[in-house]
Amino acid sequence: MLKEILKRDIVKQFLRFCLVGVESTILTYIIYTSLFNFLFFNYMHSYIISVVVGIFFGFYFNKYFSFENKEKVYSPFFVYLMIYVFSLSSGGFLLKFFIESGDLNPILAIIPVLAFTTMVNFFGTKIFAFKNKKW
Repeated sequence: MLKEILKRDIVKQFLRFCLVGVESTILTYIIYTSLFNFLFFNYMHSYIISVVVGIFFGFYFNKYFSFENKEKVYSPFFVYLMIYVFSLSSGGFLLKFFIESGDLNPILAIIPVLAFTTMVNFFGTKIFAFKNKKW
C-alpha cells in the first residue's frame, strides 16, 4: 500500500518540492554566512541577497524539477513570489499568535508554522504558479 501511495504524482511532487526547499535553504544559509563572515556585508544586506538568490533557485528547480513545467514563459515568477510573501507573512502572524497568545515555547511554535507554510507554498506553487494538473 505504501508503494502505491509513493507512486502518486502528487506525492512525488511534494517530495521533490521538499528536496528543493532543503537545498534552497542550505544555499541561502551558505550565501548569508559567506557574505557576512568573509565579505563583511551588513547582516541585513547579507540576508536580503541570500533570500533573493534562494527564491530564484527555488523557482527554477520547482518549475522544472518538482512540477516538470517545461514552458519557457517566466510569468509565473510574480505569482510564485506573491505566494512566498503571503506564506512568510501569514507564518509570521501564526508564530506570533502561538507564542504570545498560546504561550507556546518558540522552539515548539515553529513546528506547526513550518508545516502550514510548506503546505501553502506547495499547493500555491502547484496550482497557481505552475498550474500543474498532475495529482
